[in-house]
Amino acid sequence: MKLGRTSWALLIGGVLLIIFASLGFAGMRQMRQQEKLATELEVAEQRVAKLQLEQMTTQQEELRAKLEKMNAELAAAQGKLHQANESIDVTDFIFDLAGSCSVTIEDLTSSGLRDEDLSKVKCSTQGLSLTATGDVTNLIKFIARLNTDFSTGLVESTDIVIPAESEEGVPAAHIALSVYNYQGG
Repeated sequence: MKLGRTSWALLIGGVLLIIFASLGFAGMRQMRQQEKLATELEVAEQRVAKLQLEQMTTQQEELRAKLEKMNAELAAAQGKLHQANESIDVTDFIFDLAGSCSVTIEDLTSSGLRDEDLSKVKCSTQGLSLTATGDVTNLIKFIARLNTDFSTGLVESTDIVIPAESEEGVPAAHIALSVYNYQGG
């Protein structure tokens, strides 16, 4: 059974939508949990004056342990994004990944760096636009691996063009990619 362009676009769109939704929900859940723990710590500190010294110490230690755990998780997430611009060679990574997926990068352009807050984390963002050609299966594998293997990159959109059998040419994927670099904060 052959899938048409519309079917491929819907399939890829659906997969990307699921990936983006999952990432968004995970980020929001972590932010809510950290805010909740911070609120609980504030409430606990207000009640300190009313509690006996022993009870206060026990509860405060538990809340601090929770907060430390959340801060450690936040630091780990920031560590994934923390790569200085000069230490990461984005284009080499993309070309190496393309080679391993048996696709060819025909065009690669950058919109430059801009500062952005990503869930209250200061980042610099670099927008990339690229065109890859090759077998449709390899193009899909390449797009999927850009999202999974490139920890600081996120595929924003894709458009796969499959020429009709009567036309000359090879399938091509036009991809918009954002690369995030942690700036601190």
